[in-house]
Order: sequence, then C-alpha cells, then structure tokens
Amino acid sequence: MIRWIKPEDKEILEESLRHDVYHQGMGPEFFYQNGCFTTLYEDVDGPVMAVRGTKSLRVDVQFMNNRAYERNKKALIENFAVTVEQAKKAGFTEITFFTDSPLLKRFCKQTLGFEDVPGDELRYIIG
Repeated sequence: MIRWIKPEDKEILEESLRHDVYHQGMGPEFFYQNGCFTTLYEDVDGPVMAVRGTKSLRVDVQFMNNRAYERNKKALIENFAVTVEQAKKAGFTEITFFTDSPLLKRFCKQTLGFEDVPGDELRYIIG
C-alpha cells in the first residue's frame, strides 16, 4: 500500500534515520519540507520505506573555452541568480548538475552555494 505521509509518521522516520548509517544527521523534517511530496510504502507488517520527491531542474554547463577562467567565472556569477529566479518561478525546488571538473565543482560550492550530493552531483536548494 502507498499513502501520503502524515504528521504521526514523524516518530517512525526519526527512529529509522537514527539507525541509518547512510543518513546520519538527517532529521525527519527532510520529508516534510515545502516543495516536496513524500509517500510511505507499507506492507502487512507496517511501513517499509518513505519516498520523497522534489521538482528538480537538472542542468548541463558547456563553456565555449574551458581555459577562459575569469570570463567563465564572471558569466556564472552574473547569471546564476537569473537562472535561480526563473527556476523558482517555474516551481522548481532545486538545481542539480554533474561535473568532472574539480575546479568548477569547488567554485560552485564556494561561490554559488551548491552542495555535494553522493555520486559527484552538485545540488542548489532554491529557497
């Protein structure tokens, strides 16, 4: 059975997260955030898993010249806020992208506010 998450599910989520080595530090509030939906999967023995979904915008970045560091940096800084605003108006709650470039990854984290996500993706939470 699949059903929408309820406020009374918070306790079981909290207990599950407390013992989960992969989600240390995550609280049950994660599943109740605005801009997401969470369903709970149950079987005859009770809850099995919670599935949280968000409206995520996945982007790809292609620089015309990877060695034009200052020009690329300036373009990202000047235009990222516009991208965030457009995504927000369209109802997106996060922006994700993947890069093999350690330099771009570090820049996006330090300057634009992205965070690491397992699997080498970067994520920016729109808020």
